[in-house]
Amino acid sequence: MAEDNTLKGLVDQTEGPHAEELVIRFEGMDADEQRLPLDDFLSSLAGWRDYLNVASSAFLQKKLTLMQPAEGGRLDIRIREVRRGSQEAVFVLGIAAGAIAGFLGAKADRVLTAQNLKRMWEWANALCSFHVQEKKSFHTKEEIAVALEEMAEENGIAVNREKPESERFVGYVDDCLKQASSPVERSATDVIVSANVLNIRIDAGARRAIKSGFIVSPEAAGYFPARVRVRELNLDTGHTSVEVLASQNEQFVSKLRKCYIEDPLLTEPGNPYSQSLDTHMPIDVFVSQAVDRDSGVTVKWRIRSDLPKRSGPLFGN
Repeated sequence: MAEDNTLKGLVDQTEGPHAEELVIRFEGMDADEQRLPLDDFLSSLAGWRDYLNVASSAFLQKKLTLMQPAEGGRLDIRIREVRRGSQEAVFVLGIAAGAIAGFLGAKADRVLTAQNLKRMWEWANALCSFHVQEKKSFHTKEEIAVALEEMAEENGIAVNREKPESERFVGYVDDCLKQASSPVERSATDVIVSANVLNIRIDAGARRAIKSGFIVSPEAAGYFPARVRVRELNLDTGHTSVEVLASQNEQFVSKLRKCYIEDPLLTEPGNPYSQSLDTHMPIDVFVSQAVDRDSGVTVKWRIRSDLPKRSGPLFGN
């Protein structure tokens, strides 16, 4: 058995019915060799601190918001020990009884507090799983925010639709989980967080989803439909000249417009571009424009036969 060397730290002096133990464990790679880099260790702990605070704040305030509750209503997370042999960090989580009573509108006795703390951890579990799954599903930040609002209301958490903060909430949760899972694929294969019924595991598939950027919808990326007739075509380079017959973007309208085809169909026999060139028949395409950042001038028009797909086996199960 590996020697359990412990570093004793500060312990919350108000431990009691409203204090619980939180364990953050790292597995695989450097963690198994007891050589987890200090930067990875501290960065991950800070990320989990921020994530648990934002999740618990939303639950305790019964409001989907990034506003922090009054002093005494936040999680008080303090280190108890670091078990070097098993790459575990053990913390004490404390929260004032008065804060629970104030938020929940009921007397914070032992039974009620235990029940609601359990529900709070279930919410933190669900929020993390939800966020990872939504990013694995290639949803935009806007789409994730709408789905989050529904999940929040199902958990008794109010949403202010007149002044939506849901997208900011999604972005903040994403930042927290990026930092919390930073050791994965670099110095550990898994990060596990557990407390009461809280049980979150971030593996390589979840990490890849979390660290990826938010998907931008084709519409938001500036694609618009047009009808064109191909006049010139280079199958090797993808460069083409088209006659624009109809377009939702007046800037694109031209008797002869040079474009670049960013479409995998171009290399297939009988592709629509070759057919249009041969038969002089128009085809319907989707167009986007590359704009010079400094001048704001369009430097390239790109066309394709359909909108980009947003699914694929990128993140695993």
